[in-house]
Amino acid sequence: MSNGICSQSLISRFEAGKEIPNILVLKKLCEKLEIKLDTLFFDNCALAVEIEELLFINYLQRNYLTIEKIIEKQYRSVNLMEREFYSGITLFHNCKNYKSSIQRLEYLLEKIEIHKLGGLDYNEIEPFVYSYIGLNYLFMGKLNIAEKYLYRGLERLNYQSLYKWEKVKSEIFFHVGLLEIEKKIWIKRNNILQIQKIFV
Repeated sequence: MSNGICSQSLISRFEAGKEIPNILVLKKLCEKLEIKLDTLFFDNCALAVEIEELLFINYLQRNYLTIEKIIEKQYRSVNLMEREFYSGITLFHNCKNYKSSIQRLEYLLEKIEIHKLGGLDYNEIEPFVYSYIGLNYLFMGKLNIAEKYLYRGLERLNYQSLYKWEKVKSEIFFHVGLLEIEKKIWIKRNNILQIQKIFV
């Protein structure tokens, strides 16, 4: 198959996902296989949309283990932004690995900021990214940092068109509610400790 186009080892690297062919090599391979070049992109696009919908349905149903399996199986077919978001929340829900979750989600925020520099000031998952970073910090007991991120997520709700995410925006309010409950518990606990110190 590679005859006259490239080496067989390079074809193997393409198949394994270790290399991406340039457009000229891709065109020659399509001619050799007698398929149209645009067929490759259409099929991949349709698959990506299908996977995106499947991930979102599982997110709505709180099937975080299924989300993790889909990402592992279809890693390259999932949009980078969604892949990082879902990876971050599965690290939170499935593994309770708050630090790794924060790293994934902060990396995603950096990507969103880069897109903004390029003139794309829109990303519907941005409020949820802030909210989940805040939730991670909340579960780590870092209330001040959690508050900053959770309220930033709440603020970003006002600037974003959420489209499909509109269905789950109450989740951000729930996360903020958890923070406020935890702050009240922390204040009571501190007050009790202060009272105990006086009488001990």
